[in-house]
Parts: sequence; structure tokens; C-alpha cells
Amino acid sequence: MTSQTKINEVVSNLPTKNYPTIGELLTHQSGYGYLIPLKLSDLIGIIKHKGIRRYNPYESNMCADNVRKILIEKKIPTHRRRVYSNFGYAVLGLILSELEAKNYEECINAFSKKKLGLNHTNFGNTDLLPGYFRNKNYGNWQWLDCGNNLGKATGGLRSNVVDMLKFSSKILAESTFLKRAEPFSLMGMFKRQDGIWMKIGQTGTQLSVMMIDTESSSSAVVLVNCLNKYSVSLARELLLRVFEE
Repeated sequence: MTSQTKINEVVSNLPTKNYPTIGELLTHQSGYGYLIPLKLSDLIGIIKHKGIRRYNPYESNMCADNVRKILIEKKIPTHRRRVYSNFGYAVLGLILSELEAKNYEECINAFSKKKLGLNHTNFGNTDLLPGYFRNKNYGNWQWLDCGNNLGKATGGLRSNVVDMLKFSSKILAESTFLKRAEPFSLMGMFKRQDGIWMKIGQTGTQLSVMMIDTESSSSAVVLVNCLNKYSVSLARELLLRVFEE
């Protein structure tokens, strides 16, 4: 498999279509839009809860059977412009499940612990800090247990600073990352300046910002559980100061 491998080369029993590649899924250029697989009831839920800080609109609609159904029935746009797609990452979760013959959660738990040595990274809620917005406890996103909930690939994985720094050190140890930019781009990172790559992740009111400096082989992470409009800019400023020192 490469970044040019198409979905139907891995996922079985799909009709003949011009499916997007793994690279297009990773970089949000698959043609699957931001609203897939949301239904009217999900959109009403977003309005009712005044956004998605407290409400998870993907809690139950990206179980494996539904993701496969959408892949079969959904018309694929020929113009693949960049549009953020949670569904695209659910499809990546399905690909992993097909390859490993396990559910997505089992695949990631095994890889995180056995291959990466991340002991505090999982899909559980144990010791998980609640998120806050405007001094109110917004809790955390919940996920339906449906056997193989691929929606968890869009923001169900929980971690801490220790494991995220360990993960970034694993990236810096890979010669592929230091030789060319494509692996960083495929991970959803963007380049801020020479040698510094940045990744922002958000689920509900939880925010993570990771920076990797390939020139100094160093990294830094900020985790925030109190969301406001300054969170990203403050985290970015803090990380840049760390690199300066």
C-alpha cells in the first residue's frame, strides 16, 4: 500500500467507481464533504446544543456498516478540492480494520502500546479531564459502542503530554520524515517556517497543539481543556518561545 492506493483496492465488495486514494483521504481531498454522514437530526442537534463543543454529531453514524453503505451509495465528486472530512478518516479506520481483521479501536490500541510504547493513549474515559467553555463543564464527547465505531478515528483517541511527546520523538527518529515533506503533510501537519511543522487537533472543548522542529530535532506539545478564541494563538506562541530557548 502507498498513498496512491485506492479505497476499493483494500475494502472488499465495493462497486466499480473512481474512489479516492489513501493520500487524498489523509489530506482531506477525497471529495467527501464536511457534512457527510450527517442527517437532518444531527444538524438539528448541533443547532439545539449551539455547536459541537458539548454535542458529538458523529457519535453513532459512522459505525462500520454505515460507512460501508455510504461508500457504496454515495456519488463521488470528480473535482477533489480540499474540504475537511471526518468521514474520510472514518474510511481510513475501515481500511485498517479490513487489513487487520479487527475493529478500529483494537488496531490502534495494539499499535499504540506494542509498536509505539504509548501507555496512556486509548479510547477510554479513565482520568480524562472534562472540557470547559465559558467556565462551564462541557464534559467530553461520547461514542456509541456498536462493535466497530469508525467515528472514533475522527477524535475518539485520548492521550496526554507524556505520550504525545513520545510520539513526536518517534516521528523525529524516522529518517523518512526528515528527508521530505510529504509524510508531514499526510499526517495533517502544516509548515509554519523553515523546519517547524505544526498539528492542531480539536474534539469538543479539548484542544491539542504539537510542533516539531526538524532542524533541532526537538518537539513540544500543549494540551488545553478550556476552549476560547485565544487558545490556538496562545499555544502557538508558547511553543515558539520554547523553541527559541
